[in-house]
Amino acid sequence: MVPTPLAMRMALVPGRDARVPRAVSAMVPAPSSDASAREVRHAMSEDGTVSLDSLRVGDPYIVRADNAALYALLRVSDEETVLVIINLSDAPVSGYTLSLEESGAAPGAYRVPAILGAAEPLAGLTIDENGGFTDYVPLPEIPTYGTVIVQLQFK
Repeated sequence: MVPTPLAMRMALVPGRDARVPRAVSAMVPAPSSDASAREVRHAMSEDGTVSLDSLRVGDPYIVRADNAALYALLRVSDEETVLVIINLSDAPVSGYTLSLEESGAAPGAYRVPAILGAAEPLAGLTIDENGGFTDYVPLPEIPTYGTVIVQLQFK
């Protein structure tokens, strides 16, 4: 069973419960290509699923999207930082930007490999000294009801 965008969104809403149920994180499939698999090898469990601890225990930071159809969240744990972007509309979203004033993420330049929902390479991201960023566009377009989960990795 693959979680729907709504199920993923409900699991990630801060204030309701900062933890994502283990069943949801266990349903995130491992990447299919060898290159993608190498990118997330440290997050892989023995059964081939991706275990993103920051989705369950990471501190949530709501990311401002300048398009109301997008819901974005940065989750930061001691071990990793993950960005989740969900298109809640019945149309693809392009021409958007994401911004965050501050977070617990370490400052620096990051590679942004996709864990779920993106086949093309994503734009790199630079986190400022406050743990924030401005006008970030990871992909040219977020598909209809699409969910994109990426892991930030230091360059």
